[in-house]
This record gives sequence, C-alpha cells and structure tokens, in this order.
Amino acid sequence: MRVADRMIYDQVNNTIQKNRSDMAELQNQAATLKKVTKPSDDPLAATRVLGVRTESQANAQFLKTAQQAKSMLDYSDQSLFELSDVLMRAKELVLSQVNDGSGNSKSRRLVSAEVDQLFQQAVQIGNRKLGDRFLFGGYQTTRSPFDFKGNYQGDDGEIRIPVNKDAYV
Repeated sequence: MRVADRMIYDQVNNTIQKNRSDMAELQNQAATLKKVTKPSDDPLAATRVLGVRTESQANAQFLKTAQQAKSMLDYSDQSLFELSDVLMRAKELVLSQVNDGSGNSKSRRLVSAEVDQLFQQAVQIGNRKLGDRFLFGGYQTTRSPFDFKGNYQGDDGEIRIPVNKDAYV
C-alpha cells in the first residue's frame, strides 16, 4: 500500500489544527482562571458551578437578612430597656406619693405632669422605627402601632426571618 504525500500532508495539518485548538482552549482557561468557561466544556462541572454559585448567592442573602434582623433585635432590645427605665421612674413617682404623708395637691399635680410626660415618652418608644418599619406593630410595619392616647393599633403577628432554606427565626 502506497502512502501518498497528500495523505501525510492532511494528517500533519489536522494534527496542527487540533494542537492549536487545544492550545487556544488552555490559554483561555489560563486567562480566565476557570476550567469551565462555557457549559459545553464540561456539562457536569458546569452544573456544579451553577449550583455552587446559586447557593453562594442564597447564603449571602441569608447573611444580609440575618444582619438586618440583628439590627432590628438590638434596637428593639434597647427600646425595651428604655421603656423599663420609664416604667421604673413612674413607679417611683407613684410610690413616693402613696408612701409620703406630706403629699399635697400641688405635689400630686407635679407628679401627674411628670407621669404624663413619662407616658408620652413610653408612646414614643412604642412607635420607634428602624429604617421605614415600625418595630412593635406586628405585621403592621407601615403605620405607628400606638396612637397619642396609647391605644395599640398593630396586630399580634410575628415577623419571621429566613436564616436558611426552610429555617426561620
């Protein structure tokens, strides 16, 4: 069997073309620092990459949500401590009038005025906002939960924060 020069030429040319194609692919991988640059490179690896990317984005969102929830809880906690201080002061004032035999109408009016100011302060604490959401209104986060008389206008809904797939706090 005779091997024609044309066959040798075609075989060498095909080998050079394949080597150039492989080299271009390797250079592309080196330039992008990615083994898989398009799904047809390795469909199984591309599926894994997309899954990891989706999971990473979901984790970043859960982290952001958890940080927002922590801010909300910290501010709520701080507000409740302030409310506790207001209530303690009101209790002190009331007990001073009950236990003090020297209390007269003038001192009672002064205490009444201070208790009224404490009440208004408690209403303001109950109407605190973090960003554009009221803290203590349940699901009613767009309007103030307490009116100026102290009547509650919110609901008893619990805001649940997703911290993972199918896991809420």
